[in-house]
Amino acid sequence: MPIPAFLLVTMELLGSVEVQVALAAISQLKGARLRDAWEEMATSVQEAVKTTAAELEPYPLDWRGGLIASIDHEVIVDGDAISAVIFSDLFYAAIMERGHPPYWPSISALEEWASDHGVTAYWLARQIATRGIEARKFMEQTAVQMEDEIVKKVGQVVLEVIEGKP
Repeated sequence: MPIPAFLLVTMELLGSVEVQVALAAISQLKGARLRDAWEEMATSVQEAVKTTAAELEPYPLDWRGGLIASIDHEVIVDGDAISAVIFSDLFYAAIMERGHPPYWPSISALEEWASDHGVTAYWLARQIATRGIEARKFMEQTAVQMEDEIVKKVGQVVLEVIEGKP
């Protein structure tokens, strides 16, 4: 199932000029070894995003596990370019990641959560209409925390590919 454009979160890992040059050089490399490295890195980031989402405060973001279970990854090879995408196909994932200004939500969409937390759906809708939804940034936090690890992993594989190691 294609990912709706409004749910995509684009992140760039920025660093020193040397790091940017090294990352740009990666796109020139091809092969299964490099794709396998991206797959390994994407899996690692996916698991870290799930952990970050599970630990969010002030309340558990994913009280029934649906959001965490929906977090997935895909490695995309398009010609000479290779990239990894960490995503969730749940509608509310983007709202939890980015937050939302105050609005009046559908009461029926809130009933299950409200019931599980001992409040009324109307009360919860009123809170959202007054305060909005705070950005949780569980994906962004994870990407920032793992930046060095990602660059190191991909850099190691690039070096192995350049040196001709299997």
